[in-house]
Amino acid sequence: FISFISNNFIEKIDNKKNISKKTGSIIESENLTIYSHSNRAFLSKIFIYPIKSCAGFEIINFWYLTNQGLQFDREWTLIDENNQAITQKKNSKLTSIKPEINLKEQKMIISAPNMADIEINLIQNLNENNLLSITVCSVSASGITYNDKINDWFSQVIGQKCKLIRKSLNNSRICLRKQFDNSNHERQSNITFSNESQYLLVTNASLNDLSQRIGKEINVKRFRPNFVIDSLTNLNNQNQNHNQNQNKNHNNNNNNNKNNHELNK
Repeated sequence: FISFISNNFIEKIDNKKNISKKTGSIIESENLTIYSHSNRAFLSKIFIYPIKSCAGFEIINFWYLTNQGLQFDREWTLIDENNQAITQKKNSKLTSIKPEINLKEQKMIISAPNMADIEINLIQNLNENNLLSITVCSVSASGITYNDKINDWFSQVIGQKCKLIRKSLNNSRICLRKQFDNSNHERQSNITFSNESQYLLVTNASLNDLSQRIGKEINVKRFRPNFVIDSLTNLNNQNQNHNQNQNKNHNNNNNNNKNNHELNK
């Protein structure tokens, strides 16, 4: 995780300070501070989404990291009768399914409107003979199925026949991503049932800017991020300065064109 942040989001490292977080800590770091445009930024919220395309929940105290990202994040998915992963684009009722993980009791509690809660044991040894080949975001993957009782519960909630699948620990799902240093090198990431990366990050500054542009307040949960970053930098001031520079350049270009035109006369 530190390498991920360091490679993709750090512009300046200063005095080896800690990353601060309002709601808890998943990493205790003695050598990393995130900066944006020379102003300090900090990790304000962490979310995980145990079942792909279903509701997520906010991490309050701490969480674990694995070689696939945040533990249990998008480790499950629902598939249709064609073994295709079901997403909110195909069935908006997925948003009504609310899983929450209890690390102490090692179980996932899943709730939905007008339905009795169900529980899934996180350390349950699923039968690898039930391994299915499935498709997630047009990419082949594999997972282990649950029993009919659990599958029927989800089918009733979303109004279509489906199965709950958990990613097999014995099967890797690799995503290739280009680095951001213009080297055209690709890096391998081992992922769960997420679309194409281990983490999704958004900033509150960008979210506020978007809300102002469209005249409507946007909830950060609509973007389904894992990490939400707060910054002391005011994005509006950045945009204003950028626009002022553009206008200045535009005026300079107009003056240069006018002078050239007069010389040509």
